[in-house]
Amino acid sequence: MQLNTDRIRAARESRGWSQSQLARVSGLGLRTVQRIESSGSASFESATALASVLEVGVTDLRARSNAGHRNTWLALCGSGLFAVLVALVYGNVRAEDVLLLDYVYERAAPGDTFTARSEFRVHFEKTATADLGGRLEIDFRGEEQADTVELAVVVYEHGQDQNEPTIVRGVTSGRYGEPIVYRWKKAEAMERRLTVIPTRSTISGWLSDSPSKTQR
Repeated sequence: MQLNTDRIRAARESRGWSQSQLARVSGLGLRTVQRIESSGSASFESATALASVLEVGVTDLRARSNAGHRNTWLALCGSGLFAVLVALVYGNVRAEDVLLLDYVYERAAPGDTFTARSEFRVHFEKTATADLGGRLEIDFRGEEQADTVELAVVVYEHGQDQNEPTIVRGVTSGRYGEPIVYRWKKAEAMERRLTVIPTRSTISGWLSDSPSKTQR
């Protein structure tokens, strides 16, 4: 994925962060941040991590197409080929389509267990945050790929004695209606697992009593 280096640098500098600070808050390596700001080349997971801490969507960080193709694009917009291209690129995703995510988050360690289960809706290609009582926040972002969905997650777990939240990330693909499982395990026998079942929904099905959500 190619990102806009000027946009990333401007967003970082507007917060008064050095590259080292951006690397720390995003969970990326310093060399990774330096490479991304230099070349613009990044994996989807790295782009998601940067977008999360810079409080923008991944699409906002992507590099725009070469301006030299603008006239060709405008010509296509005025022809019947435009509708065909939209169908090929975006498949069946419509503006009112959203992802319905049925998820279970589990944390297990000797003498310490925690489980949270809920449903959440998120627009395609936008990041949304599910907030479960202030102790747990999960960023979700889904991109449809044919009959599968690529789902990126960032989990922020706030402990009572921690100044900084515990952050874990994952990106994987799965089919609609089938579980997507993320696992994180540390040496101290602490294991975290997030199981998500994605299905299609619509804006009209948005639940007013669902967990608090922030779209960006």
